[in-house]
Amino acid sequence: MKPDAHQVKQFLLNLQDTICQQLTAVDGAEFVEDSWQREAG
Repeated sequence: MKPDAHQVKQFLLNLQDTICQQLTAVDGAEFVEDSWQREAG
């Protein structure tokens, strides 16, 4: 069975948000999502 790329992407983005929120709560500094595009190849 092939994983659903959209579902995997959403899971990882949600995980990133959760991690950033928890780090902010513990550290007090603001942690934010850093979006980027990888070149093909």
